[in-house]
Amino acid sequence: MATLRERCAALLGARASNHQIALGLAVGVCVSFFPVYGPQIPFCLLLALVFRRLNKVAVLLGVQFSWLYPVVVWLDYHAGRMVWPGGAAGASLPSLAEMKAEGFGRACLRLAALAKGLFPVMLAGSVVAGVAAGALAYMLALALLGLLRGRAGAGEGPPR
Repeated sequence: MATLRERCAALLGARASNHQIALGLAVGVCVSFFPVYGPQIPFCLLLALVFRRLNKVAVLLGVQFSWLYPVVVWLDYHAGRMVWPGGAAGASLPSLAEMKAEGFGRACLRLAALAKGLFPVMLAGSVVAGVAAGALAYMLALALLGLLRGRAGAGEGPPR
């Protein structure tokens, strides 16, 4: 299995333009904000197959942002509350003492009901936070690639 360093080196030596690599990274970062952990990688692979100009390695590197899942969930929740202010009304996490007192099964049912109620807010927030993070990732990647590979990149030049 290739290490992260090897993948980044392969990405820098790819025959894709800086735009294609930065766009692939941005798409991966954007998808990593989806509020359900797990389907991000298959969805990124599907996007890379449908949109052939996306750099597949960059998309898969970008989706690895989801390893920061607690941060992603927090951003999704707060962005969702800005977009949908009344959507999280009455939602509060039980304390650890409350969960211990009511038992594991009841605590899981309570958390599942809370997650079900918050899903629309989280989904709305994931769109806002994901697009913002993807745009930021695109700009940063384009600037870094410009410094590391040169302005036009190692590929076919500027985007069409």
